[in-house]
Amino acid sequence: MNKTGLFAVAMAAVLVIAGETSGQDPGLPDSMIIGNLDGSVIRVGLDEQITLPVWVKTDDSVTFIHIPLASDNDYIRTRSGGQLYFPLNFWDNVEFLDPDENSPEPGMTSQSILGYAYLADPRDPQNFLMTDYEWWYVADYLMTTTDNSGVIGDTTWLVEGSNPNFGGLIWTLQDGVTQVDPAAVYPRLYFSENLDPEFTEPPEGAEFEVNQEFPIVFNVIATDGDGDNINVTVDFSGEGFSFDPVEIAPGYSEYRFRWVPGQADEGSYPVTFIADDGHGGLAELHITIDVSSSMLEVYEVSALPGSDVTVPLSLANNGITSYVSGFEILLQYEEDITPLQSISRSERIQGWEYFNYTFGDSSTVRIVGIANLTGGGQPLVPGIGPIAFLHFEVDPDETYIGHYASINLIRSDDNDNTLADSSGYYLIHPVLDDGWIYIMDPDDITTGDINLNGIPWEVSDAVLFANHFIYPDLFPFTWIQMLASDTNGDGLPCTLADLVYLINVLNGDIPPPRVAYGDDSKAIISLRNSGECENRVTFRYQSTVAAGGVLVRLAHIGTQLGEPVSTTDMMMMYNDDNGILSVLLYDMDGDYIEANEELFEVEIISGESFFSFTEIQVSDRFGNVVTAEGRIESAIPERFSLQGAYPNPFNSWTAIRFSLPVKSDIDLTIYDVLGRVVRTFIFKNLAAGERSITWDGTDDNRQVVSSGVYLYRLEAGEFHANSRMTLLK
Repeated sequence: MNKTGLFAVAMAAVLVIAGETSGQDPGLPDSMIIGNLDGSVIRVGLDEQITLPVWVKTDDSVTFIHIPLASDNDYIRTRSGGQLYFPLNFWDNVEFLDPDENSPEPGMTSQSILGYAYLADPRDPQNFLMTDYEWWYVADYLMTTTDNSGVIGDTTWLVEGSNPNFGGLIWTLQDGVTQVDPAAVYPRLYFSENLDPEFTEPPEGAEFEVNQEFPIVFNVIATDGDGDNINVTVDFSGEGFSFDPVEIAPGYSEYRFRWVPGQADEGSYPVTFIADDGHGGLAELHITIDVSSSMLEVYEVSALPGSDVTVPLSLANNGITSYVSGFEILLQYEEDITPLQSISRSERIQGWEYFNYTFGDSSTVRIVGIANLTGGGQPLVPGIGPIAFLHFEVDPDETYIGHYASINLIRSDDNDNTLADSSGYYLIHPVLDDGWIYIMDPDDITTGDINLNGIPWEVSDAVLFANHFIYPDLFPFTWIQMLASDTNGDGLPCTLADLVYLINVLNGDIPPPRVAYGDDSKAIISLRNSGECENRVTFRYQSTVAAGGVLVRLAHIGTQLGEPVSTTDMMMMYNDDNGILSVLLYDMDGDYIEANEELFEVEIISGESFFSFTEIQVSDRFGNVVTAEGRIESAIPERFSLQGAYPNPFNSWTAIRFSLPVKSDIDLTIYDVLGRVVRTFIFKNLAAGERSITWDGTDDNRQVVSSGVYLYRLEAGEFHANSRMTLLK
């Protein structure tokens, strides 16, 4: 933009003073530079607050200054005073005067620094401005650039300004009369379209799942299209981390983040990386490091007296950096009841070069595995699943029925039950989860429950039975299933006659045998508030037995209730008389209520919400009485918890139950024993309360998975928990 008048004169003066120095030191004893001391152009952006430093040098004692700085209104939007440094900040009176508009000519604005070293005695000569011919940084002007994009690519000069009362640039010495005429150099501002820096690694929102004591290392890379130098900082609450530069170049910065979570570190740790290009361009990268413990776990299994049983020994090293190159495991078991015969390695460590076990005193066994001794083995990759199988015999003595034969992970020193990472420098102490062998009574086996899901005489039992006949290798039966298959009661298990009998029961041609449920098989009718609805209560059926009918009588003296609303496919009848609500659920087509299923809801219209059960009756689907009780539960759980899967083992479906004290986002991931993801469930803003997710035994592609043990992990905010379940077909 062309300017005339005073601005043109001032510009010519600047160019003359600068001469061949291109805006550097004018070379005179009394000089001033505003801007970069080397005279370089200052690159600025739109609507950016900029700082213009004031440098002075003098061999005199200056006690009065008036430094006016003029700027073009088309490029500078506001002038905000500035900051004063030694010695000006010790003067008796010094300030940034209010801006003078249209000065030194229309379209420009001046702002001045006006200061007096002393106005009254005593004088303090040490605060006079005398730099002994060295450059001193004495002040900053603060300004804000225009937000008009039309100036991108322009260069504007700032020049000597003017104040109506004090005129132009003035320095006065301590006698108050002698003026100094310093040589002055003023700044140039270049308006560039600043490009913000960008992070290229890792991706925004990345989540790193790591295990305690395993190091996590990754590089953080930021680039800048302007070629600006990028400074990257990190905001992280973890202890003992490092963040060091790897390569720094114009427009490129690479840093390495490294952290070894300790045994006390657990939960989610947010990490924020901040890239600053020094020209107002900022970028943030947010990631999360989720820390959990690795785990050595002995499974819990059931076996009959006199049988052989295999117990998996599992390792959960599911952190992304949890590569394991060795382990030393010490187990103790009950040798007199369940003697250990042998140990075999699992598929996960088949390629390891060393695997050995040694029996010790006191019914102990030590297992040592090393991935690489001669260069051929590879570390165990992150995952969840068995690393070894323990092969036991069960004593045939029936007096041990009902006994839990323990299998414990013990430590005699700090090396027992430890892991080595892939480098060999870190010794990891996983969480230890003991197991047992439950010696069950053959009488506890429910005839007709071929798939062992707790519900006998159902169509899935017949399907599994038929598959066993045609594909015995794909659908083998355990001893427990063999006993459950004797449906006709002739003492010969797993015969075609048993399958025919089961089919006739399903068709209604033959009544099933009456079932005598043990003391552990009972039903609970629970009452609780419905999630966040304090004015509504829900009734739920919980049992190991499917119900063909339910009768509930509830006293609600002093509380007015609305009409009950069924949440099942069952037929419902109800009556509310004299403070007693009676609800009957049944079905003429023989339908039934699954375990852990909601029955009905009732609205609380008014009153104090005092309830008590006066009568509960439950029948199974075959007309057998099931012992039942009522339970009034708190509406909202006090803490997160994972109750597990029911039924377990299961055939066609299982419900994974958990408690939410607050509304939460839920991630449920199901893995096979090799640690591969099978099925993922994600729910957003799930209401607080007792909740469950049903899995029908299919993967994310809706393909039916094979029988076996499956592991699952529930995550709700910072809470996470793991468990397992068994699919039997």
